[in-house]
Amino acid sequence: MKEQTMEMRGMPRIEIINYFIGLSGEIVSETKIKGEGWEVEIDKEQLVALGSLRIPSTKVVLRCEEDIFVHMLGAFRLRFLSAGG
Repeated sequence: MKEQTMEMRGMPRIEIINYFIGLSGEIVSETKIKGEGWEVEIDKEQLVALGSLRIPSTKVVLRCEEDIFVHMLGAFRLRFLSAGG
């Protein structure tokens, strides 16, 4: 399995959980969701300070079989892509 660790800032943890449940993932524990050929660990949400702003930050560890890794990672990043403005 291949693994990628990401720190997701500005996204509520529940949105990340719902994304993986929507991919037919099953909740295994408070921090782990498993699907066919993949699993993800989603740490507890923390607030980080950026100047005077406090935004949510969640560490996400995605593990996938090699044949689906690039697709899963790309789809996840695209779903949570954001730009300020």
